[in-house]
Amino acid sequence: MKYLYFILFNTILLMHPVAYAEEIKVEYKSYGTLMSTNTQTGEVIIADKDNGKKLYQNSCRYCHKTDGKKSLVGALNLQGISTRRSDVWLSDWLKSPVAFAKVNAEAKKLLDENPILIMPSLPEMQETQKRLDIMEYMKTL
Repeated sequence: MKYLYFILFNTILLMHPVAYAEEIKVEYKSYGTLMSTNTQTGEVIIADKDNGKKLYQNSCRYCHKTDGKKSLVGALNLQGISTRRSDVWLSDWLKSPVAFAKVNAEAKKLLDENPILIMPSLPEMQETQKRLDIMEYMKTL
């Protein structure tokens, strides 16, 4: 029986390497705020919308619009993005769009629609806290 669990767990890892690359449980909503728990340390990470706004202003606004119009560089409009995508989907996309596109058909389609401008894996999005913060801010768009 232990062997069967091992095979199932490893199969899940291979099917979705982005979401399981960290020792972080999948993000969930508690009282309307995004949270995440580190499975090794038990540390709870709570999203900070105000910090997310700062991150957006410093990293995202140059390519993405929030007024319903497409940007000049062709990047998606982020207005209402949190209603179009799940929290887990957004987290995986923000962490590494190219890696996520290898395991998710919708992510691949987005990259294929604009092959000239591919969203980069931003250094600040490698940190769970910052990803949650920006996702929390995006809920206000």
